[in-house]
Amino acid sequence: MTPDENKIFDALIRYAEKRTCLHEDTYRGGAIWEICSDCGMKWADDEGGKPKNTGSYPKEIEDARTLLHSQREQPFVDNTVPNKKISLSYLQAQLKKKHDELAKVRDDIRVLCCEAESYLESAEEATSCINDAIDRLSEMV
Repeated sequence: MTPDENKIFDALIRYAEKRTCLHEDTYRGGAIWEICSDCGMKWADDEGGKPKNTGSYPKEIEDARTLLHSQREQPFVDNTVPNKKISLSYLQAQLKKKHDELAKVRDDIRVLCCEAESYLESAEEATSCINDAIDRLSEMV
């Protein structure tokens, strides 16, 4: 399923969900009636009362949601670009790989900086010793 098809399918599911009452907010209407505050549907106690499956979406919506979720986990095969597969898990794995590579490079740079500072300190000490030696030689001459 393409990303555009995913969006369309997701929008269709949301549309159906918005128009499906779960009958969660009900009140008693007389001695035998239970009435949904949201949609106005009524159930009579002597005719079985409120169905037990209220509070959840119909099986068709749940199945569509499950299918959409499973499709998001599958790689998207773009037929316009041969062998190009894209999926959220693939992109997350690539991002983690790049993050780990950058962390290693950052650590390597830190080590090199420490070594450079050490060499610089050694060079400054050597320069100081050379300058002292030149001063002593100058005094001798």
